[in-house]
Amino acid sequence: MEKQLYTPDIFVLRNFLSPEECIALIEQSEALGYEEAMVDVGNGVQRMVKGVRNNERVLHKDQAYATFIWERLKGGRHEGALLAAGVKYVLRTDIMYKQINTWQPTS
Repeated sequence: MEKQLYTPDIFVLRNFLSPEECIALIEQSEALGYEEAMVDVGNGVQRMVKGVRNNERVLHKDQAYATFIWERLKGGRHEGALLAAGVKYVLRTDIMYKQINTWQPTS
């Protein structure tokens, strides 16, 4: 696992999953089926805003997989000002490998 630091509290963990784990995750997400991703516009309301997000995604609730991810994360040293307490059990997989898809942060 390789840590790419952007700020003391923002980083990417490269090679966090093995190639086999990535393939299994992609296959699982494709079996569940993707749908157009909407944008949370506040108060629990979601809307289609193509200028902000025009990608597809699948949301999957999986506590066992969240536990697996958390256990792997706990094994490394990820220092910063913030202390993580766990990971969300809703797995969100976005299709980002199609050229037509774009994603912009909303905040």
